[in-house]
Amino acid sequence: MLLDLTVSNFLSIDEPLSLNLVPGREQKWSKNLPYLKKYRRKVNPIAALFGANASGKSNILTALATLKKILHTPPQNGASLYYYPFQLREGADTEPSTFEVLFSFGDTIYEYVISYDATAIQEEKLTRFNSSTETVIFSRAASALSVNEKVVDIDSPEGTIETLLTTVPSTTPVPTYFAASSLRPKKAGDKSLISDITAAYHWSNRIVVVDTEMANREITSGYPSNWTSSMPTIDAGIVSADRHEVSLESLHLPAGLRNWINDSLNSLARANRPPSVDAEFGGDRFIFSLIDGEIRAEKVTMVHSGADGYIGSLPWSNESDGTKSAARLFTQFSALISNDYPVILAIDELDRSFHTALSRALINGFLQACTPAGRSQLIFTTHDLMLMDPTRLRKDQMWLVEKLDGATTLTAVSEFEGLRSDRDIRKSYLQGRLGAIPVIPPLDFSQQEA
Repeated sequence: MLLDLTVSNFLSIDEPLSLNLVPGREQKWSKNLPYLKKYRRKVNPIAALFGANASGKSNILTALATLKKILHTPPQNGASLYYYPFQLREGADTEPSTFEVLFSFGDTIYEYVISYDATAIQEEKLTRFNSSTETVIFSRAASALSVNEKVVDIDSPEGTIETLLTTVPSTTPVPTYFAASSLRPKKAGDKSLISDITAAYHWSNRIVVVDTEMANREITSGYPSNWTSSMPTIDAGIVSADRHEVSLESLHLPAGLRNWINDSLNSLARANRPPSVDAEFGGDRFIFSLIDGEIRAEKVTMVHSGADGYIGSLPWSNESDGTKSAARLFTQFSALISNDYPVILAIDELDRSFHTALSRALINGFLQACTPAGRSQLIFTTHDLMLMDPTRLRKDQMWLVEKLDGATTLTAVSEFEGLRSDRDIRKSYLQGRLGAIPVIPPLDFSQQEA
């Protein structure tokens, strides 16, 4: 789970900005919050980010996506790191971007910090927190290394772990390098240390960021779901989904997509999860399954009701953006309630192509599934103020994003003193009492250029 994300000098974010998912004292729905028993700490499973256009809401989710990209696809062959410094302050482009994440993995809490510029990782550190103590698992700076709180002699490392640490490239994170290595220690202590070192890498694999272009492009999803049975509930005239098997060879899938399908299905099977994935290709949507060692493909179309009881199917390419977005999000939301593989689902503009009722239904469905044992989280940005609803969300689950002097700031609604949980928060926001609202005069379209 994500407990805190702090970002600085990245896109529109200048000074450190923190999205803190550790709940405050508010008691509303406290019994349903995920609970880390060893630490006696609860975690918010949801965060809703509101704000004006161009306030930087998307950049907060982009930071999360970039952190995952750094850890899973670091640059190769001398390419630059994913360095996008703040542009509205002199000297910012000479300073590193920094990501700090406090997270739980295997119900152990870690803090991972990485600072980097275009050419190299400048600093990197991982700390493990126990119930009452903390241990620096590794730290890395320009001319200093340590592992398990022991300084490493770069010229004369001791043992395989220290030796491997001294060979990490300057553009590759330590967790990534160790996860990709063939090092398989036999000692229990070394195994535990490797598990700690790679925790950030494996945890970040649970991050799923859905951007605003989702409705306009073909997608793939490695999460099995029951989205076809959910589609009739969105009140779009859909009565069912039709699935019929097609020959895999007849699809002429690109090699990259076919390899992805094969790898995903086998990975799910090895994890004892249903080997089924979704993919869109050539204007159609398919479900691919692994049955008796063979990949089977099914083409999916939505069945609609017409006048006088007429029933007919529409090709996927003829479905609305809203219907396509719903199907894609149902696939992602199904992963949120998975007990065996919890995820952090971050959605930019949840309300895009959606009616408020559907957005609410998605949020309510997730919140109803939240329990102290749950470990999935939903983070989303939205312009839909009907979702700024204290009957559904706690004050520390609603966040306001705005720009001050060109830099993005982030404030939880719970930080405003005197704002009761039962008060109309939406009204206070629209009246400008909470900030993060655009002030736009009437637009004059009457004057035309000569």
